[in-house]
Amino acid sequence: MPVPTRLARGVALALMGASCAAFAQVSPNDSPPDYASAAAAGAVPGTGAPATQLNYTVEVGVEHSSNINYSQYDPISQDLLIPRMFFTFDQVGSTVQAHAIGQIEYRDYLQGDFNNEFRGNLAAALNWVVAPQWLTFAVTENSSVEPVNPLANNAPTNVQQTNVFAAGPSLLLHFSDALRGQVDLRYIDTTASKTKYFDSDRGFGALRLVRDLNATDQLSLNAEAQHVHFQQPSLLPGQFTPDYDSYDLYGRYQSKLAHVQVDASLGWSKYTFGQGEPDQSGSLAKVQLNWLVTPQSTFGLGLTREFTDASEQMVIDPTQVGTNIDTTSITVGGAAVTPQIYLEKRIDANYAYQNARFGITLAPYYRQLEYVGDPLYDQQGPGLTLSFQYKFTPLLTGGFAAAGEHTSYTTLDRRDEFYSYGPFVTEQLTPHWSWQLNLTRNRRDSDSPGLSYAENLVFFTLSYKR
Repeated sequence: MPVPTRLARGVALALMGASCAAFAQVSPNDSPPDYASAAAAGAVPGTGAPATQLNYTVEVGVEHSSNINYSQYDPISQDLLIPRMFFTFDQVGSTVQAHAIGQIEYRDYLQGDFNNEFRGNLAAALNWVVAPQWLTFAVTENSSVEPVNPLANNAPTNVQQTNVFAAGPSLLLHFSDALRGQVDLRYIDTTASKTKYFDSDRGFGALRLVRDLNATDQLSLNAEAQHVHFQQPSLLPGQFTPDYDSYDLYGRYQSKLAHVQVDASLGWSKYTFGQGEPDQSGSLAKVQLNWLVTPQSTFGLGLTREFTDASEQMVIDPTQVGTNIDTTSITVGGAAVTPQIYLEKRIDANYAYQNARFGITLAPYYRQLEYVGDPLYDQQGPGLTLSFQYKFTPLLTGGFAAAGEHTSYTTLDRRDEFYSYGPFVTEQLTPHWSWQLNLTRNRRDSDSPGLSYAENLVFFTLSYKR
């Protein structure tokens, strides 16, 4: 099934209530919310919201780009008309729980230099309670926009829609009030609209043993196995990976205090490849610390060392879809859409301060990616995002957003620097109507000939929020 069709299907299922994040694979060890009690009370757990709730924002945007094709030598100036919609859907019941969040837009290139297109981000899931306290069935769907060639600029001809679909049962085991187990089985399908050698069928299984240490702390032991089969493998550099089996064994500790939250995992990963490719193995370590420093300020720190691939990076965090105030359109992701496994080493931090009138966020990071089998995309470098906003009046807000990234490609002897910055202003006209204006400067400096560019972007939107 083509990826755009899957995106449309996922949105339709979401709006009909056939999606939920309650048992999403993103956090398999989290204790599930008490949906049955919430359904009886007619509210979403912890929110006081109705059992079924649909919120959406409809926008009409007008964009002018001085260099829509991101060209160093032949920039194309273009005007665009971009109608789009953000939506969230939640449904809570004793048998079916649902959650979806999405962002869809239609890009009309008014001068006709490129074909008009749909783009969308979607995080949706369904949880069906087959037998209360014993058996559930989960379906998740994640769709995003990613580059076709990660070494080229993200011009309109170098983007594609990708999709990660998963479905399967979970068996819940109750040994005592504090000790429980869980067995997960999933079929996973990954597809890309243009990069067909990424398409795969996957079988995933997990066995989890969870111990509640007290009301705030939890310890779990997790054993996971996966078989991956690529539907249309390619032998070209940076594209080939034989079918493989992966195994992960790790312990996980979670603490959720009033002001400090800790999520730490430590274990071992192994990959067994077919066609004579050597096996790979190594340690798995992840730590995430979130600290509520004051009622107005928060601090976060993350450390990661793990084997992963593009499909795992495409599983969208639902809390991040359509939330950036400086977003002018759906952001093209940074994943290299290949079947290859890579070792990621990453450290990132974030700080946020918000009072009644002023807010600021700062998020630096450093990452290193080492691809298994083919080092073509090996890279490393730091990055930083920064934004602040100020309420001039209760209804008028202005601010400034900036991002920068330095990337060094190890085997290509290539260095790229990317910067994006500019002001924005938004005004709430009525409880439902608002407008926003963004002025953005994008710039890339690259050692690779023809890939440096500069773009001036103007984007105006008129929004209606339900």
